[in-house]
Order: sequence, then structure tokens, then C-alpha cells
Amino acid sequence: MASLWITLEPYYRKLHSYVRKSLMQNPQYLDKFNEERFEENLPAHVFGNMWAQQWGALENSTQLFPQVSAIDVTSALIKKGYTETKIFEVADEFFGGMGLERMTPTFWGKSMLVKPTGREVVCHASAEDMCTGKGNQDFRIKMCTKVTFDSLVTAHHEMGHIEYFMQYTNEHFIFRNGANPGFHEAIGDALALAVITPKHLQCILNLDLGLEIDCNNDHVNINDDFVSTPTDINFLYLMALDKIAFLPFAYSVDRWRWEVFEGKLLPENYNSRWWEIRKMIQHIVPPVPRNSTSFDPAAKYHIVGNVEYIRYFISHILQFQFYEAMCIAANEYIPGDNKSKPLYKCDFSGNKEAGKKLAEMMSLGFSKPWPEALEILTGSRQLSTASLVNYFSPLWAELDKRID
Repeated sequence: MASLWITLEPYYRKLHSYVRKSLMQNPQYLDKFNEERFEENLPAHVFGNMWAQQWGALENSTQLFPQVSAIDVTSALIKKGYTETKIFEVADEFFGGMGLERMTPTFWGKSMLVKPTGREVVCHASAEDMCTGKGNQDFRIKMCTKVTFDSLVTAHHEMGHIEYFMQYTNEHFIFRNGANPGFHEAIGDALALAVITPKHLQCILNLDLGLEIDCNNDHVNINDDFVSTPTDINFLYLMALDKIAFLPFAYSVDRWRWEVFEGKLLPENYNSRWWEIRKMIQHIVPPVPRNSTSFDPAAKYHIVGNVEYIRYFISHILQFQFYEAMCIAANEYIPGDNKSKPLYKCDFSGNKEAGKKLAEMMSLGFSKPWPEALEILTGSRQLSTASLVNYFSPLWAELDKRID
């Protein structure tokens, strides 16, 4: 894990430096940086997220090209007449178009896709394998869906879990699981990366985003070296505020947990060490001084619930490896070719070759060591950050200009 983080840290520092510089130039945030301990660090209360694990709330105040109008997918969904059920129907069509399993009648009959009236429910989205036996066909999603862009992405993500369940349903019970804890999360997120491309949204889902896109052009090659537009850069920046900002937090959580489990920490040092690790890895500090009577780690469910968090760190790396591999299989991206469309524009929806490779990997479940499963889809047995770094490459170049 440490070696993976070492390769990612320089890119996180680019994002961190740009965000910090932007906030310090914004009068709204000047009073948040009035202490010496904030030098080279960000105070944890400026992110609109109590754990500072995702920074999307800072998009408007730090955007690279604020003069460019943002793409409003939610309004386009509403204008097109999408319903909560329609969101899941187009997700099902996405999987079917790749030659993957369609959702079962039980799924449509027993899933909770909208918040029921008259009773309280836990709205956190989840996918469930009801485990009725080998060959089980009872899979369900629980989600309080709304007609929003977030719900569209979440629906594809959760249906990715269901697809994984369905692919390994004929395995013995002990093997009906992901190849490692990160695989399940990564598959749903990798598929969502294709769904959120402007071409997919406008050409496949028929949303009016007001973009000039040639829906009939399926060529992977372009005539000249591709140049990312300000709209592209803003899109990648928003993605980075979610994906890149999350990585050091995910690593920090289990760095702290491992030290607790190893007996290295006395209880009176739990809180101080939590913030030492957050500062060392995330370069984030608490907004006010903390002491040993506080127990800030407990604000995160996974700490008190004893849920390993490194799975999310791994999944955020794996999803880009999976995505790139499916893009290559679909001939949507050619690595190392300057005339290829960039990775972040790849949409492999409807490509059965990409679906076939994904299904072959998923069908193994937990029956083989995870490197063997990884090799089936990506051709490599190693976790690698290269695909993630490549996906955001135009953003790194732009950030370098801004933080010089």
C-alpha cells in the first residue's frame, strides 16, 4: 500500500496545492488560514464534507475555468422525462448491451428503488445477494432514487454489484464474493466512468446537454493530436475532487487502524495520532486544536464498525485499470498513440468484447487468487496507478501551470 501511495502522492499534492492557493486568494476563506499551523496544510472544515474525504463542494469556488458553463445533467434528465424507474431501466440496457446478464424478474419485483411513504428507511444505497442457494436469482437494490445525475451514477454502480453477484452465482457459497474486497467497488465505478462521458449522456441516453458531439463518429483515431477543452478540464477537475482527494483519506484511515491493532498506540494517544497521520498523508489539520479527551476517528462509521477501509483505496486504483482495459478491448482507446482519443472520453457501452472479458473475470468470484482474476481483464497481475494517472493527464498539465 505504501508503494502505491508513493506513486500517487505527487499528483495529490498538485491538486492540494492548487486548491489551497485558490482558497487563500478567495476573500470568503481568508479567515480560515489565519494560524501558523495552516501553513502548507488545509483546515479540515472547508471541504463541505466532515471527513475531508471528498472535495466536490469546493468546485465553484476553485474551478479552473469558471467562465465555462457547467454541464447540468440533472436538469437534462428532468427535461427528458426520466423517472426513478427509468434510471434503472437504462442501467439494465447498458449491461445488456455489453452482452452481460439482464436484471431478473425478482430484482424488478422486490427491489426498493424509491423511498416508501409512511415509514422510515435507511436510504444509503446498497445491493444485496439474497443467497438462496447455488444458482440464486434473487438479487435486489435498496436505494432512495431521485431523478439526479448522482442517482444515475449510483444506479449503474449498484447494478455493477448485482452483475458481479449474477456472474459468480454458480460458484460454491464460499467462493461467491469478489476476488478481493476492492473488486466489487471497482467494477461498479469502472462502468460508471463510461456512463458519465458527455458522449454517452448525449448520444446514448439522448440528453440535451448543449454540446457539439458527433454521435455517428465511432473512430478511436483523430486527425491531429487531441487538445483538451476548458470544458474537458473542468470535468476532470470535478472528478479529481472526488477520486483523487479521496485516496489519501482512505489510506490514512487504515494506517491509523493498523497501528491500533498492532498495539503501537496507547488509548490516550489515539486522537493525536489520528491527526498526525491525517497531516502527514493528507496535509489536512483540524480547524481547532484537539486533545486526548476527544476521539475524532469515531466520527467515521468504518472505525467503530470495524470495517477495513483499504478496500476503497484499492478500488479507486482498480477502477481505472478495469476501465482502461475495457476501453482497449472495445477499441475505444489506444495506449501511447497521440492520435487516439484520450482515455477519459472512452465509452465502451454496447461493446460485447469488453463485456465478455469483464464477465470472464467476474465469473471467478473468490475461487482464484485476485491477481489471476485481474490478469484476465487487464493482462497484468499487478495493481498499477498508471491508468489513473493517465486518465487525468490533461488536468496535471493544467495544474502545473496554475501552481508555478
